Amino acid sequence: MALAKAYKGYTGMMWDKLSVIATWQPDVQLAVGDVVTGGPGGVVTRETTLQALGVPSDRLACTEHEAAPVREHKGVTISASGSVAVNAVAAAGKARASFTEQASFLVVTSQGQQRSVGSMADARAVVEELSASKVWQPEWHLVTAVRSYPACTIVIAKSGGVEAEVSVNVPVTGVVGVEGVKAGADVSVNADHASYWVMPFSSTPLFEAVGMKRRLLRRQSAVQVAYLTRDTDPLDDAEAELVFAAQRSSPADFGLL
Repeated sequence: MALAKAYKGYTGMMWDKLSVIATWQPDVQLAVGDVVTGGPGGVVTRETTLQALGVPSDRLACTEHEAAPVREHKGVTISASGSVAVNAVAAAGKARASFTEQASFLVVTSQGQQRSVGSMADARAVVEELSASKVWQPEWHLVTAVRSYPACTIVIAKSGGVEAEVSVNVPVTGVVGVEGVKAGADVSVNADHASYWVMPFSSTPLFEAVGMKRRLLRRQSAVQVAYLTRDTDPLDDAEAELVFAAQRSSPADFGLL
């Protein structure tokens, strides 16, 4: 079953803006070295791990660094509700998030960490070796990077007219934007026309992966080939060859687009 248009809008924007795959469902826990598939509805499922497949844990060295907070939205306007003391630098409060159309969404995370394989060439080599030995399954993908956050809030509207109350840090001006929404805080939605996840715990809503893909290669030996009786376009004599190689996975490979 394909994902609804609403969810595809969210995963598509994460891919376009951040070049990462949005984990579906967002509270699925992933780690580098996991082998995953895209199941019914695009849900990401852990099938096994490299270690379970007999790959030594030190085969792929990993690096870690900070991941900036994510503050992304589409078709969302936020307005503060209630009053704020003017002598406060900032105050905690509530705000109304209005979702104007189908596939409108809001995703807010705290500061996080990214763990990645040190060499993508090494990761591709591991996948290709497992494929050559008939261990690797065609629908598998190797997780090569994960972004983990100690707190995350995601709201995705299935239709326009959805409103949600979200916790915010309100500046003295009373003007609130997406940057003021608190990750991991409670969310109250006015209808069942939205899906939302509040995760005040470590989660991995964004990841990267590689998988085996088929490529069509065209090979030709010369710019022009002359025969005794005719000249021929070199493309006429190009040899087409289907090959399989480990390449970066996209949301489409998981049924997310």
